[in-house]
Order: sequence, then C-alpha cells, then structure tokens
Amino acid sequence: MFKRTKICPRCGFEVSTRYGSCPACGVPFDDISPVFSNEAFNPYVSNIDDVPAYQSIPIHARPQLPSDEMKPSRSESLGRSLGAFVLSLLGGIFIILGGIAISMALQSEYSQYVMVIFLGLVVAFGLIVTIGALMLIVKPKRSKFWGVIIIIFSGLAIVTGGGLLIGSTMGIIGGVIALFRGG
Repeated sequence: MFKRTKICPRCGFEVSTRYGSCPACGVPFDDISPVFSNEAFNPYVSNIDDVPAYQSIPIHARPQLPSDEMKPSRSESLGRSLGAFVLSLLGGIFIILGGIAISMALQSEYSQYVMVIFLGLVVAFGLIVTIGALMLIVKPKRSKFWGVIIIIFSGLAIVTGGGLLIGSTMGIIGGVIALFRGG
C-alpha cells in the first residue's frame, strides 16, 4: 500500500503528510508537494547523504549526526574500568575474608546471635562491593552508578572492620576511580 509522505528539505527525513512540519528539525511543510512511497515511515535514514533534499543543504548548515567515532568502544570503556574493577573486587574479597577472621577471633567474647548478625553484615557488604566490581565490567556505561554503590558499601564495611581496613580502602579507591574515570 502506498503512503503519502514528504521529504524534509532541511534534514532529509521522510515524514507523513499528516504533519505540518518536520518532527525532527521543525521546518514547516507549507509548499512541499507530497511524494508517494511504498516504504514504511522511518525517521532514521541509514545514509542521509543519499537523500536529495539533504544534499541541497550547504555542508555547514547540515545538522550534526552522532558518529560512531565519537563514542568510546566497549574495549576503551572496559580499559577505563579495569583498574577500578580489580581494586573493588579485591576490596570486596578482603571485606568478606577480614570479617570472617574478625568474627572467628571474637567468637568467644560475644553471643552467637551477635556473631551471626555481624557475619551477615560482613558478607552482605562484601558481596555488594564484589557485585558492583563485576558490574563495572558487565555494564561499563553504568560505571558511575556502580562506583557510588561500591563507595557506599565499602564505607559501611568499615563498621565491621572493613577487611582489616584494607578491603574498605581498596573498595573506596576502586569506587572513586570508577566514578571519575568510568564510561
């Protein structure tokens, strides 16, 4: 079935005739005659330079389209997050192991219920920091978010000894690196 469309003279998008102006760039369609097309309406053009209306616009006046060269590749994002990943992962592991060591040393001084709560907090904080570190690699574009999570839970782990403070320190440094250098 044929659809009545117009080609925007400014950006080259194919637009349905029911619009009075281009939804992409806002140019009014007062004197543009409709074109018949059997293709479905697609506001995204794979190669905009092939659109004749776009070619008539001077190069300096053409809208800037995002190019793939401007976006960091996955390996570049991964490289930026690698140091944060290693420090945060080691921090999470140290938090868990240090908390277990502290709970074993203090086992005779406190009741069993206190030690279960303490150990539960240690494992929870350490696992959250470790999962945050893994998410830096899995989702490098969300590294700022995971950096904040790592900083918060590494800081909270200080209450439980923080992996003899080494784990919390490594986690906080890894989180700060992810926050400021992440993708």
